[in-house]
Amino acid sequence: GTTMLTCFESPVFKCYQIFNDEVVATFTATAPSPQRDFYHLQVLKDKIIWRSWRITSRNEAEKYSPTQLVESFSGFKQNEQLRGQIRHIMGENIVRFCDCVVKGQLDFLPRMPPSILKRIINFVNAEDIVNLGRSCKSIFEICNSDDVWRAVYCRYHKEPPNKVVRELAEKYGWKRVFFTNKLKLQLLIRRLRLDRGQPAGDEAANDKINNVASGKTPTLMDSQSQHPQKAYLRGFSSLES
Repeated sequence: GTTMLTCFESPVFKCYQIFNDEVVATFTATAPSPQRDFYHLQVLKDKIIWRSWRITSRNEAEKYSPTQLVESFSGFKQNEQLRGQIRHIMGENIVRFCDCVVKGQLDFLPRMPPSILKRIINFVNAEDIVNLGRSCKSIFEICNSDDVWRAVYCRYHKEPPNKVVRELAEKYGWKRVFFTNKLKLQLLIRRLRLDRGQPAGDEAANDKINNVASGKTPTLMDSQSQHPQKAYLRGFSSLES
């Protein structure tokens, strides 16, 4: 419990008003059939609260009152009866989650404000951003946002994005443009010119692509290990409509 409280007292969390609420997580579940009892589990910063409601017919409802058990973090480790109830009703994964919170091993990253996550992502290479986006739904949305990949594009190229790049990104998204090779960028530019009713000759497209690809050609390769990630490249460089 002391370890967890120390985490919540972090100056960074206080500065950005993270975990201002006492509740870390809440879970609800109904007892397995044939029972219909309702259960509510609340994990706070320093204790765990287990509530239950007996679901019966109207004639018997007055016989039963909701029950509540409040257990400290240290007590939760030793309370096998409570752990067994949670395991039976909600599953072993919820018990493991509670154990992690008690040890101070909380999934802090998904709980960060999007603005903080985007600042962290600014220091992550392209391949790792793709991997990070697979961790959970909330982080996936941030890791695939246009403003994140615009920043990545600017980081990998010496020149700021020109008009053609901005137009391509507006239509196809910055992530798609970033993971597109030179040949497919030519096809995109031709398609863009045709949409405008302009000629799409090879010479004009080549002039444009030379301006677009003036920086480093991005690939899904770890710049440190130099091991190409072909599976990612196939998945994110596809430009088929």
